Amino acid sequence: MKKIKIVLLGIGILAGSSVFAQEQKAVEKPKMKKEQRMEKLAEELDLSEEQREQVDKIHKNHVLESRKIKNNSEMPEDAKKEALKKLRLDKKAQMAEVLTEEQRQKLEEMKKERKEKRVEQKKVERHSIKKEKRNIQPVEK
Repeated sequence: MKKIKIVLLGIGILAGSSVFAQEQKAVEKPKMKKEQRMEKLAEELDLSEEQREQVDKIHKNHVLESRKIKNNSEMPEDAKKEALKKLRLDKKAQMAEVLTEEQRQKLEEMKKERKEKRVEQKKVERHSIKKEKRNIQPVEK
């Protein structure tokens, strides 16, 4: 009877800790709203009001077109990938027309930094998952 209580207690602790970890992850990484992201981008690139409007229009068009492609059930997956790739390149070209050379360089730096952060975050997540797996010990009978 005592062993059963210990096993149940262990299961309860594991279940509770996983729920707590999920809640923490949600709290750690709040999503920014579209308007906030656009404002941050405009601020970091020091966009003029005209540039802001053009960038916003380019972005909205890109989102609409990518949704059309993704939701097209008649299009094969490889064709969707190609169409999305072309759409991204078109967006990049349109952005290049709107931004100055200095702003384009700054945007590329920002993209590299974000990519490095994502890579680092994935390393941390993988490490913590491995660590969690090592800390789970079987209950002795």
